[in-house]
Amino acid sequence: MTAQSLRCFRILRSLKLISRFKAARDVIICVTKAVKSIAFITILMFIFAYIYAVVGVLFFKYDKRKTYDFPKAFDSIGEALKTLFQIFSNDHWLPIMKDIGDVTDSVIIPPLYVATWLVLSCYIFGNILIGIIVNSYQEAAEAVREADLKAEQRLKRDQRESAFANELDSAAAKRKTVAAADGGASSSTEKLSLLSGSGGGGGEMAVERWVNMVEKNILDLAIEDVSFCWPRDTLLRYFLLMESLQENLEERKRLLDLANHAVLQMFDV
Repeated sequence: MTAQSLRCFRILRSLKLISRFKAARDVIICVTKAVKSIAFITILMFIFAYIYAVVGVLFFKYDKRKTYDFPKAFDSIGEALKTLFQIFSNDHWLPIMKDIGDVTDSVIIPPLYVATWLVLSCYIFGNILIGIIVNSYQEAAEAVREADLKAEQRLKRDQRESAFANELDSAAAKRKTVAAADGGASSSTEKLSLLSGSGGGGGEMAVERWVNMVEKNILDLAIEDVSFCWPRDTLLRYFLLMESLQENLEERKRLLDLANHAVLQMFDV
């Protein structure tokens, strides 16, 4: 093999174009998945072809003294297999059937032999092969759609996770602000306002946003098949947020008790 002949293999570089077209990649994936099923059907078809070839060699061996359109059709197993493939492709099957009729001098056996092989190979096995390829293409297309859907869900989950992390960061910053304001706050009301946010309902809105974020992430975890790991500091930040919320609730409870005590003292006076 010379160097010039090896250059012919450079034409295979054109196969790189397949990776640029999604439809072509789907077809390649479909054929790859269907190879196993096609191999089993091909083996089964070859077994039936071998049986028909043996029958043809035993019963339809031509007489050398006569003239036929295909004189070597059933001289050996190999020639018989070639003849059966020719019938399978619907190529000159009628002259072959006439030659068989001249050998057997029968009206029923040649049409029965050719017709059964045509139905078995061309219509049954052929349609099975087509069905396998179509089914594999549908499965490949469904797998691609599921992969695209999972990628879209993963992107949305990452966006919500980023928003959730920002929410935890803001809560931690508020907690640090509260800790720094412990010595300078004039009353517990100011401390409560720092924990709750800018207004009275800011803390409730923050908690509601946080609950919605957790529910969405739990839904993503239920849908996702693969295992998922949260960031290393997520649990710590969760506990910090819960601690801030608990302090907020305890402070609110103390304020309510103080207000109730003041109201009772007013009525007592």
